[in-house]
Amino acid sequence: MKIIPCWTGVVLVMLMPVLAGAVSPQHDDGVVGMTRKNGNGCACHSLSSSPGVQVWVSGPAVMQAGSGALFTVTMVGGPAVSGGFDVAAGNGALLGMSSDELLIAGELTHAAPKPFVHDTVRWNFSYRAPAAQGHDTIYAVGQSVNGNGLPDNGDQWNYSANFAVAIVASSAPLPALSEWGIVLLILGVVAGAHHLLTRRTRPARIS
Repeated sequence: MKIIPCWTGVVLVMLMPVLAGAVSPQHDDGVVGMTRKNGNGCACHSLSSSPGVQVWVSGPAVMQAGSGALFTVTMVGGPAVSGGFDVAAGNGALLGMSSDELLIAGELTHAAPKPFVHDTVRWNFSYRAPAAQGHDTIYAVGQSVNGNGLPDNGDQWNYSANFAVAIVASSAPLPALSEWGIVLLILGVVAGAHHLLTRRTRPARIS
């Protein structure tokens, strides 16, 4: 019988945390810094993006400076068991619309993997435009996972196209009611004077 030195067990015990880290479960809560704004995608699951996953941002393409609007990140494709996301804005401010979303360092991500409904998963969020005119960009990345709890190659991810938002000046306030009254009065006077002038200058009929 071969005798195994007692120090072998000690080494195995010491290596267990390292070996466990190699197959550690995926983050149930999201991670930020993964979009094209400042990251390289969900590389902890797979090194490259997958064309089989489609991610897109929808919302208004033109907004007044300082205004807010509802936007949506949508994802289809991949294993389509559940999904996660990360969204970032160039200059505007983001705000989650439910407890399923976390705001971390100015970016939004999932609090837990969200199940697909049929072949689609969505996250709604609020975006507030910068106070100055110009252009802003919303960036997003989505990950479709197989639900086995491991960050393996069975999970797939992709970027969305960068979503451009034109920021325009706030519209001028509407005139007060009294001002509208003055405008209508002037128009009425002008129209009446034109009518009287037309009647006086109309040639007489010849019988």
